Amino acid sequence: MSHEDDARRLDRLEPNGPDLLSRSPLVIRFLHDTASRLGQDGAMLTWDDVVKIGMALPEVEESTAYRTPALRVRGKSFARLRTEAEGLLVLMCQLDEKEAMLASGDPAFSTTPHYDGYGAILVDLTKIGREQLVELLEEAWRLKAPVRLRKQFDAERA
Repeated sequence: MSHEDDARRLDRLEPNGPDLLSRSPLVIRFLHDTASRLGQDGAMLTWDDVVKIGMALPEVEESTAYRTPALRVRGKSFARLRTEAEGLLVLMCQLDEKEAMLASGDPAFSTTPHYDGYGAILVDLTKIGREQLVELLEEAWRLKAPVRLRKQFDAERA
């Protein structure tokens, strides 16, 4: 189907102009979902965004794990870019959280047999929102950060 065909279909959908279509609940939901998956500059989230978010947490350093880019806290990896296959982000998590994320049906989350029984979830950066990524990175950091560092971080935020 050509762009001209799409334009003709939109003309049929918009008999009273673009305002009618822009108020459609489906269009509003699509636009909201799309916007929530974008970085601050309007682009899809990337490894650079992961690094910026992660580096805001105490004592995080960029490193490598399995010859791929990674984030570590005090030498322990909590996030890495899985470049050997589909280019997904690997985040550490609790097993019950992993099961819940997979059961949610959210297309941002997946796993492979390699990670069965292991506290790690695969995250598609093109399908996750920035706020959700911030939350998941902090939780992954908490799993690997020493207790004193977590307590200090929490005290500074209170």
